[in-house]
Amino acid sequence: MIKKVRRTIVTALSIAVITGSSLTAYAAPEVMPDGTTFDAEFYAANNPDVVAAYCDNCIYGSDTNKYYRSPYGVFVAGVYTCAGSTRALGRVLDYMGYSWQHVNENKWSHQWCIVTMDGQTGYADGMGGIAGYGEMVSGMTLADGRTIYFPT
Repeated sequence: MIKKVRRTIVTALSIAVITGSSLTAYAAPEVMPDGTTFDAEFYAANNPDVVAAYCDNCIYGSDTNKYYRSPYGVFVAGVYTCAGSTRALGRVLDYMGYSWQHVNENKWSHQWCIVTMDGQTGYADGMGGIAGYGEMVSGMTLADGRTIYFPT
């Protein structure tokens, strides 16, 4: 119980900082106060499943408050859909300094982000925890050998 409360508080504070911050985020590596270097591009390339990890602990579907379609649903309320996971990932991408577009926004279809990374266009799917360069299409084979399918 304490662990869940702690996670909820940390998540809420993180969202408040991300959504309420007027700081400009850059994707270029930054030296942190402790002397370590944070490289957003390296982090994003090696951790595309940050939002998916939250989704794994949530319920897929709708709720009466309509949290399912927002980052709040994923990070705090514990309920999500493709729309909510895409918007949650979009918020993370915003904070990291990436430009992105919401694919199939407000449509009854799978949704994900088109992202500009290293000057190239790619995709990032918050619900599936996948990202890569090029176009995301149903039936594509991922680098790990999995094939993904979704309604178009």
